Amino acid sequence: MRLSDDELVGCNPANGGTTEAGERWTDLACLLLNVPRDDQRDLEAAFRKIKRNVARHWNRKGHNNMVVMSFGPPQRSAGLVALAHKNVDKGGRDHHIQCGIDEARMLSGSERVVVISRDLNHKTDSYSAIMCAHPKDIPLALGNLLDAQ
Repeated sequence: MRLSDDELVGCNPANGGTTEAGERWTDLACLLLNVPRDDQRDLEAAFRKIKRNVARHWNRKGHNNMVVMSFGPPQRSAGLVALAHKNVDKGGRDHHIQCGIDEARMLSGSERVVVISRDLNHKTDSYSAIMCAHPKDIPLALGNLLDAQ
């Protein structure tokens, strides 16, 4: 599955935080709220290391630039990718995002994946973009997913 096969619900604060699917933010927030507190702490610590690694080694091919994890019980599992990048064009960034989505889907057994992206060239301590990838023909909302079972 490629990015074009997914519906991407997301936001890029650099462009004013706009999104074409603003009404889907509740769905994205629900997925993030399902991440257990200990996993949030582990993700944050691992992502700090990834950001330092990318800042130092961004020009080395194959450097480690993401944290991938899964969370949630089987009936509402999802994947999570935290990606750091520097000096990559849109095509390169999209390639990294797709690799992370693919890995998270294998790990979680779910089609739903939250991606948090941080461009280290931007002057922010926050994320550069946040999105949720899921197949266009599968509902994202947890309530819809649970009702369908």
